[in-house]
Amino acid sequence: MSITFIPEFWDVRTDGDKDPREGPPQAACSKSKTSSIRCLNKAARIYMTHSPFFLAIEGLDGSGKTTLAKQLALFLEFALQRPTLFTYQPHDDSCGGDYIRQVLTKQITVFTPEALLYGFAANRQDHGARVITPWLTERQGIVVCDRYYLS
Repeated sequence: MSITFIPEFWDVRTDGDKDPREGPPQAACSKSKTSSIRCLNKAARIYMTHSPFFLAIEGLDGSGKTTLAKQLALFLEFALQRPTLFTYQPHDDSCGGDYIRQVLTKQITVFTPEALLYGFAANRQDHGARVITPWLTERQGIVVCDRYYLS
């Protein structure tokens, strides 16, 4: 399972890869290896209490992503006292969502790969424009998403 923090300029991966871009959260950190977890916690807290924040949780089917994302959204809303949204992709209420869900649950068995591809693309665009972006820009909140374009 991978957790990716995606503000506009900062990306931290749990697998240890480092992003060369600099941002305010990284500036709050020391370079000591022994304090890297503490540093990340401090940086995330600073960033998350002052800025819109998007967090995507990725992983294999059945690995606990949805449970983790729901619990994390509740915890962040309580701990930071900020509006927090749990959402997921493919999003049923967005364009193509019902079609994708029916293909994945094998209710629709005859389809072309191109149609499914366009369904995913339309679903992600619509979900981002109607749900995620307004939450981040208008409410200045936190969004925890079960899967995103990385899937």
